[in-house]
Amino acid sequence: MQDIVELERRITAAMEQITKGAERLLAAQQSDAAQTAAPLGQGAPDEGVLAALRAELAGKDDEIATLRRVLAEAGREITSLRASRAAEATEAAEILAALDPLVRAAAEEAPNA
Repeated sequence: MQDIVELERRITAAMEQITKGAERLLAAQQSDAAQTAAPLGQGAPDEGVLAALRAELAGKDDEIATLRRVLAEAGREITSLRASRAAEATEAAEILAALDPLVRAAAEEAPNA
């Protein structure tokens, strides 16, 4: 159960990172669009700045893709843990069902002994 809680915490943290990354990406895109739209001679960025911004955007895209892969992996891990937990619960129920008649029989014989 603690594994599931830890995975849920990791998923939440990953989702927060994705959100922050997406916000930074959007802000960078808006900044890039605003700077590109500025007429020449009125503060338009030089090509080096644009190249740096494009490289940063590409890096953010890679970061977002990585976070999505981590999130998907964590989701698969949670699904696997839930399936294991369900199988263990079923096994425990079967064991209890098998032991119940033995316990009842022992309880009935104990007062007679």
